[in-house]
Order: sequence, then C-alpha cells, then structure tokens
Amino acid sequence: PPEGSLAAAGGTSSGRSWRDLPGAAAAPAYRTSRPPHGPPVAGLGEAHGVGAKRAWLDVLRSVEASPDEARRALLELRSRGLLRTPKELTIAVKGLGRASLWAEAARVLVDARSSGAGADDILETATISACEKGSQWEAALTLLS
Repeated sequence: PPEGSLAAAGGTSSGRSWRDLPGAAAAPAYRTSRPPHGPPVAGLGEAHGVGAKRAWLDVLRSVEASPDEARRALLELRSRGLLRTPKELTIAVKGLGRASLWAEAARVLVDARSSGAGADDILETATISACEKGSQWEAALTLLS
C-alpha cells in the first residue's frame, strides 16, 4: 500500500487513503515538517522541556485556540518529540478537532498506528469525532475500516 494510506497504517485493505478526500491535502506529514517561524503563541515564550510540553498541551486543550494556534502547538510538540503517550496524542487530536483541523487529526492517528505509539480506542474515537466536526463522514468511515 502507498505510504500515508490507511492500509499502510493498518487502516483499510483497499488501500484508499484518507488523503484522497477533499480537504485532506492540507495535513502535513509531521515527521518531516519543520515548525513554522514567527512569533510564539502569546504567553509561551521560547520554553523548552516539560514546561513547553505543558504549555503547548494547554493550547490544544483550550476551546479558544485558533486553527493556527492548534496547528503550531502540534508542530512544536511533534518536532520536539513530546507527544509520546496515547493520552497526549488524544489531547492533540481533540484540540485539532475543536479547531476544525480534521485532516491533521487523522494524520496523528495514522502516524500513531504506523509507529506503534499506542493508537487506542479513545484516540480513534477522538479522531472520528474530529472528522465529524469537519463534516468529513467519508474520512471517519475510512478510519473505521
């Protein structure tokens, strides 16, 4: 199956990729993406380590985070290798869903499945919910199969 497809990540046997769905092309491959340059999210400064992890996760937990802030938080956490547990991945996916970034949420799940990072039922449900919030029922069905 092609890299990035759900089949390659333990998704569908048909090889259909969620990236083929409308709007999915906006989701970057996080393993190779570099965080955007520019001013940090207000109040975060240039923190590193545990403090940065908590601050970026707080951005994703916030109901007031804009799509740009949620995307930046995810990129910062991924680039620093700070998303390790299913709970942290679920926080990220829920935040992306609130910010209407369903394709990015789907990418987190696909990456978690392919890397063995622990894609549990809660993470999968959160990803399907993110797709639903973005009116992407086809993507949700693809993730289920």
